[in-house]
Amino acid sequence: MIEKPYLDNWRHRVGREDADKVLRSAAEFGKKLHGAAQKVAWHEPVESEIEPYAAAVRAFLDKHVLEVLGTELELINPDLRFGGTLDLYCQLKDGTYAVVDYKTTAQLTREHGLQLAAYALLCRKHDLRVNRRLAVRVKKNRPGEFSVRQFEDHQEDVQAFLGLLEFWLWRHRAAVGRAS
Repeated sequence: MIEKPYLDNWRHRVGREDADKVLRSAAEFGKKLHGAAQKVAWHEPVESEIEPYAAAVRAFLDKHVLEVLGTELELINPDLRFGGTLDLYCQLKDGTYAVVDYKTTAQLTREHGLQLAAYALLCRKHDLRVNRRLAVRVKKNRPGEFSVRQFEDHQEDVQAFLGLLEFWLWRHRAAVGRAS
């Protein structure tokens, strides 16, 4: 829903075929990382090829997380007509509860806060407490390293997400109406 002109410019610059190849590779890496992150959270072994990146997830968990309460949680909010899959729901070492999303992007942006606001809404709909929203960037070019961004402006992010959701539902009204 959010325009990304830099992505369009990049696609035009490198060519559609090469861009599609890069994006497929990035999607595959992200899928492997999320699978490894889930295994790390439950203390299961991971494949050796992804281990250097799993080490970053392990380091994040060791440094910040008191207890893993759920991974890859699929939640829906039928009232607002949306759903999502949380990478991690946990209690942090300071006693607060957090939704965490793992990212392999080059940087963590404000837009990631919108996704986490949506996840917080889903958690609250299911009576799960949320005090913090964190995006964890696993650095693809620096295996084992991670960075964390906490999103503070929760109400602003919720309002922006709900506005985008309303627009999406409006745009897809005919399709959404048939699915109801």
